[in-house]
Order: sequence, then structure tokens, then C-alpha cells
Amino acid sequence: MSVEIADIGELPLLNMDLRTDGGYPEPVAELRRKLQDADGLLLASPEYNHSFTAALKNAIDWVSLGADSPLSRKPTAILGVGGRLGTAKSQAALRLVLAHKDVPIINRPEVLLAGTSSLFDAELNLTHAQSQDQVRRLLFALAGQIRLHQSRDQAVVLGDDDELLSAAARLLDEAGYEVHATTDPAWAVSRLKSGDLSLCVLESPHSDNVELTVVASDTDTRLIVLAGIDGFLDALDGS
Repeated sequence: MSVEIADIGELPLLNMDLRTDGGYPEPVAELRRKLQDADGLLLASPEYNHSFTAALKNAIDWVSLGADSPLSRKPTAILGVGGRLGTAKSQAALRLVLAHKDVPIINRPEVLLAGTSSLFDAELNLTHAQSQDQVRRLLFALAGQIRLHQSRDQAVVLGDDDELLSAAARLLDEAGYEVHATTDPAWAVSRLKSGDLSLCVLESPHSDNVELTVVASDTDTRLIVLAGIDGFLDALDGS
């Protein structure tokens, strides 16, 4: 796998007054785009006061917003370095926070690295063989979780109503789909063009988007127009 490190140091503190016209400050929007496009997520944090860092909590809060949160159901692995218990308490706190967005977290192996002065060289490279093996095993487990999610039928839900999108995404997840909810028509089109979607659900105001309907037809993707949650499963079964 390839791993891209996302910079969270430039994110403003969460403040809903910064969401002008329903958008996000550019550093937040960029982080959300990167996470939306990623197949999985790897979180690393030290431990302060029995929890993970304020910077990471701020980033999670920003990417958790909305029915189109790119964090929802994203295969995730966590690891930490430091503390007497190797960040056991911070990782427990992180799992509790991530449960809110139904994030599937790798449970084993746990990477809880303590005694840090003996694990790294002067350039902060991890040199301890047993710790290297733990990290390698964690990444193999994350790759397996990603493959499991990618083996499910892929669905995109496009709309503007957070409550409706959340309900549709939940029903599709329960029906066995890997769901990507979004408020961005351009991103939905890009996913359609990738050719790996089996279903595209459009909230009714987007049903007249010509580009979406044309690309869906070209890629043989099923389209369902969502006017309300009542009858959605009937439409899913009957289409």
C-alpha cells in the first residue's frame, strides 16, 4: 500500500461560524477530500492526560460533520507511541470517539509502543525488530479490511438533506452495500466514471443532472431517485 500523511496542523479550531454557505475552510475541505479518496485510514497519536491529542480530536470533529462525512465506515487502524502503557488509554479514548461514525477499527494486532528511547534511532526511525513486526502486521490487517470492504457492492448517495442522506446510507449499509455519501455532484460523477459502482442514489433535486444520468447509463450503473425515505427499500428491491 501507499500511505499519504495528511497535515492537520493548519486546521482551524472547530467553529461552525467558519462554515460559510455550507462549505468548509480550505484546509478542512482538503482534508475531507483526501479522506474521501482514501481506501483506508491510519491514525497515530501519543498520549496526553490519558487521551489522544487535541489536534487529532479537532481533525476528527471536522471530518465527522455531515451525512457525507468521509470518516463514516472507513476501514481504520490505530497505533501509538509513548507513555507507560504504550498509549493504551489514548487508543481506548480514540475508539470511543470513532464509534460515533461507525468506523470499523482493526482490533488485532494492537500496536502499543512504550520505552520509546530504545525503539528509535537518532533520526527517529523505528529500529526495534519486534515493534517493526507489530506495525507490519497491523498494516496487513488494515489491507485485509480494505479488501473486504471493496468486495461489497459500491453505492454513492448524492443529496443535500443530511437527514435523508444519513437514513439512505444506513439502509444501504444494512443491505450489504459499501456506501459513499456526498453533497458534491462532481465527486459523484468521478466515482461513476471509475466504473466500480453498482448503484447511484440521487436525492430528487439532482435527478435532472444530465452528466450524472449520462455517465450512469454509459457505465451501466443503477440509478434510484430518492424523494423520501419511505419506500426506498421497495425501490431498491424493485429497480
